[in-house]
Amino acid sequence: MAGKSEDDSQLDELLQIISGPLRHELSILRIMGEIPKIQFIKDKTYANIAAVDRLLSKADFGEDFVPTCNVLLNHHPTIYTNIDPEIKEKIKELEDKENLKDESNDEVTIPEMKMDVMGLDHSAIMARLNMAILKSKAAHRQPSAVHNVMKNTITENTEETQYLSFTDFVKKRKIQEAKSLGRRRSRSIEKEMYDNDVSSHYEEEEDDIIDEYPFKI
Repeated sequence: MAGKSEDDSQLDELLQIISGPLRHELSILRIMGEIPKIQFIKDKTYANIAAVDRLLSKADFGEDFVPTCNVLLNHHPTIYTNIDPEIKEKIKELEDKENLKDESNDEVTIPEMKMDVMGLDHSAIMARLNMAILKSKAAHRQPSAVHNVMKNTITENTEETQYLSFTDFVKKRKIQEAKSLGRRRSRSIEKEMYDNDVSSHYEEEEDDIIDEYPFKI
């Protein structure tokens, strides 16, 4: 379109139409933080060359002029001549070889995309982000894992507390039983001593009465 049309307004209009979708596609690729507005600029060098080629193709250089420019050679009339088939075959082989060379030369190795656009090392930033994501997904940072750990800890503490409480209760109960048994034994001994004292007192009184009234009937 750029080579055939002298007026570039149609091409300008088309490029302005596709600038928006092109910017959207670039933003999806996440090449950089914010994609600036895309503005196409006309290559004045190419435009001037194309204008000169158009003028040369229209110029009349006379009948004896032999063109040497590639553009003019393309418009030079061709003379058809009968050629021997063997020569045609050799010409075809040469043309095939030339085409292969041209194709090999046309292969362009696309350089690796740089990751330090706008002075920022995107590869290092992405590596740090991935590391942060991996750390956030660690087991001890998961809410469920933390809940389970807390639950297990609380359960263990509760069981230990209950066991200690039961042990203390048993110890206190044994102490109370021992004290109670000691008190009962003490009371029993005191009662026995008291009974013995009372009995001996009565016996002494009876002996005194008998001694005082030996002949009482």
